[in-house]
Amino acid sequence: MSKRQKLLEKVLSGSRNIAFSEILQLAEGFGFRLVRVSVRQFLDLIERYNLHLED
Repeated sequence: MSKRQKLLEKVLSGSRNIAFSEILQLAEGFGFRLVRVSVRQFLDLIERYNLHLED
């Protein structure tokens, strides 16, 4: 099992101990590439999908 597969299992199991760098690795495994981090784009996603923080 690859490192990315183990990481995906960790995320899907509900672990809350995941580093930002691990999320980036996982996204890259699905073909996404980080060009830059835009706060505005992040906020747009939150608004578009009506996301809420968990307590």
